[in-house]
Amino acid sequence: MNRLCLGLALCLVTTACGAVEPITVEPLEDLISFQIGELVIGAIVYSPCKGWLDLPAGDPLVLDFHFWRHEGEPNLVPRSEDMAVLTDAGGRIVHQFNVLAVRAEIPREALPLIYVPVILSDDVRSDIRLNHVRAVPAFDRYDLQVSVGYDADVADSLRQRVDELGGWIEEEFDWTGGLVAKSFRGILPDSAIAVLRGEFQSS
Repeated sequence: MNRLCLGLALCLVTTACGAVEPITVEPLEDLISFQIGELVIGAIVYSPCKGWLDLPAGDPLVLDFHFWRHEGEPNLVPRSEDMAVLTDAGGRIVHQFNVLAVRAEIPREALPLIYVPVILSDDVRSDIRLNHVRAVPAFDRYDLQVSVGYDADVADSLRQRVDELGGWIEEEFDWTGGLVAKSFRGILPDSAIAVLRGEFQSS
């Protein structure tokens, strides 16, 4: 799950991918984890503890790749090193989310390669930080399951804006990390994340 702390000063980013070639394969419509209204979250098809699940026939595949972040690192956009592992394996980035995730079209035979350790220098090794991979059931949807931390005094206005921007709040609870007072778990369209950061970030 992607975690955002809207009560902190965060940089506003955009989904800057530029023009890309159209996707010619079919979405994985049957691999849905959750759907409410137009919001849809694909099933997890890879996790470090379980590896890759059996995927339906099709080549290439379009999947959402979610990356780990280091403690204290802003959850903004993936590192170029992360995306390079996908493109070096023959993948093509088709969307860059406003969190540490991308949507990529990738050959099926490349899937075992994308978590091979990356050599950053002669004496520094780092893996791709791949947290999990989700199926993409609808190519026109860019929805994310998120946990959002925020200051208590903006709770009502934030709740209203999430609804106006097409998001859905599943649960609200007290934040235990000590950085902000409250948090919610829910689903947001990717486009809503940049808007919320811009409106609710600290000055």
